[in-house]
Amino acid sequence: MPNPFNLPEDDEAWTTLLRSLQPPTPAEPRPFFYARLQARLAAQPPQPTMLPPWLRRMAYAFSVGALVLALNADTALNYMR
Repeated sequence: MPNPFNLPEDDEAWTTLLRSLQPPTPAEPRPFFYARLQARLAAQPPQPTMLPPWLRRMAYAFSVGALVLALNADTALNYMR
C-alpha cells in the first residue's frame, strides 16, 4: 500500500523525526525570577482560614461527627425509656 502521508517506515526514522520536533533546551526563567517571586509571596498577607486546623483534617471531622451522632442516639434512647 502506498504511503500517502510520507510517514517514516522504520523505527530510526521515527526516532529522528520525534527528536526533531522537541525543543532543543527547556526555557530558562530570567535571572532573579525566583527571588522576586518569593519576595512577592512573602509580601502578601496570609489568607485567613475559616476552620480551625484540627477540623481541616477529615479524620478529626468524621470522628467528631460520629461522636455527636452516637451521643444523640444514646440520649434519644434514654429519653424513650
